[in-house]
Amino acid sequence: MPVIPLNSFVFPSDLGVRRDYMAAAEHIDEAHKARYDRYTLFYDAFWDAAGSEVVLICPTLLNFAPFFAGEMQFEDVEGGALSPRVAEGARYHEVRFPSAKRVEALRMMGAGFEAEVPVSAQTFDLFRGHNVIMTLQKDNPLTWVRDWLRYHVEVHGATAALIFDNGSTRYSPRELEAEMGLVRGLTRAVVVPAAFPHGPHHPPPPKKSASKFLQISLFNLARLRFLRQARAVLNADIDELVAPVKGSTVFDRTVRSVMGYRRFGGRWRETDMGAAAERGFRDSVLIPADEACKNEKWCINPRGLLANAEWLVHNVKPRNVVPFKVTALDGRLSYYHMRGMSTKRQSEAGANAHLPVDTELQALLSRTLRV
Repeated sequence: MPVIPLNSFVFPSDLGVRRDYMAAAEHIDEAHKARYDRYTLFYDAFWDAAGSEVVLICPTLLNFAPFFAGEMQFEDVEGGALSPRVAEGARYHEVRFPSAKRVEALRMMGAGFEAEVPVSAQTFDLFRGHNVIMTLQKDNPLTWVRDWLRYHVEVHGATAALIFDNGSTRYSPRELEAEMGLVRGLTRAVVVPAAFPHGPHHPPPPKKSASKFLQISLFNLARLRFLRQARAVLNADIDELVAPVKGSTVFDRTVRSVMGYRRFGGRWRETDMGAAAERGFRDSVLIPADEACKNEKWCINPRGLLANAEWLVHNVKPRNVVPFKVTALDGRLSYYHMRGMSTKRQSEAGANAHLPVDTELQALLSRTLRV
């Protein structure tokens, strides 16, 4: 059960090369600066055997685009010139370098610097045939991660997990991987360290989330490098549990659908703020007055009719054609979103002891997360 590093390139801060801000100057405060990625040229470099090309997954290029239009030169390790082809995605760019032979490392030369980055192979066999749950996380308690996995293994038949770790300081990637390995029934667990800036929390309109490059970039990296041969892939955060579906699972329902894709809404559940210091899922069974959660989640068969769709945070984006069913919600699927099980949202949760208990969810969690 491996920890897999990415082959990234980040400009040294003293080189004077910085990505332009997307927000207007009056909206760029210190918090915005701290979370915005100014220096990453690409997150990963890997070899696409089917296309016979090197693939780079990059944050939105902005003023870095000229580097791939003649301002930088690219070679393989034997000195053979490589010519880039750039494609724009949703908050990321794909850069591809066709080559008649396998490229083991990418050499880059620009004004004032030269660098060489390894090029890894795709690892589709790691997840071939698996029901995979995928997420990006940072510093969630390991007990939460373990219980999140245990729940989806028992209730939905998850057999594998891919976790991108966004620079956790409470534990190492190896410690995270070891905790995942304790989950009975999870036969494949992979951690990919990804300690890049996550993006500003609240960029200003009109493109509210345009500066948050990382999550969508990593999802599409997962699609292209790791998960193409998975049976199905579920996108869910650590504070989200997909509700049971009678006679089926989220993975089975996805694979058996015409499009090989299911999208579904959620319900908020509040966390008992009077519970123990490290609250968990079993403390998160209170029903708020307004339980509707507006953000959707999705599950996809990566070999199905939407195999080439981009993976976004709350949907997928087909290329060239947009089947009408892509945006339809599956009324039989839903998920619980635990508001208090998030560092970002704990401040939103006030006194809530008066709220009614979801006894059905309480019983479900008692069964699935029994000690």
